[in-house]
Amino acid sequence: MPEFTYYVEDGEVKVRPSIWDNAIGWDEALDESIRKWEFVVSVLMLGTKIVSCGDAETCALCAVVGDADHGEWCIGCPVENTTHDYQCIGTPYQTFIHAKVGSPKQLEAAEAELKFLKEIRDGIQGSK
Repeated sequence: MPEFTYYVEDGEVKVRPSIWDNAIGWDEALDESIRKWEFVVSVLMLGTKIVSCGDAETCALCAVVGDADHGEWCIGCPVENTTHDYQCIGTPYQTFIHAKVGSPKQLEAAEAELKFLKEIRDGIQGSK
C-alpha cells in the first residue's frame, strides 16, 4: 500500500498520491480512513480552519467502492454495513460537514468520526 500524505490547502483536506489511483482492500481502507481523521483532528486542534474534509475525494473507503454511476455506491463499505445507509448518513461525518468552520462542534464531530471508525475497526477485528 502506498504511503498517503494528508495536507490542508485553502481550507480543504487533500491527499497525495490520489487514493482513487491506488487499489487497496477494505481493511487497509478503514485504517487509512482512520489516519485521515486523525489528521483532521490534529490540525483542528492546532487551530487550522477546515472548510472541507475532502469528502469522497480523500476517503479511502469510497475509493474501494469506486464509481457511483454504476449504482454500487457504498455496497460493502464497513460504514454502510454499520449504519445500513449510504454516503455516511447517520455518522458523525454528517455533523462535521454541517458544523460551523472553526467551531467547537466541528472538532467534536471530527473526534466522534474518528472514534466511530475505530469502533468499526475494533468490531471487525474482534469478529475475526
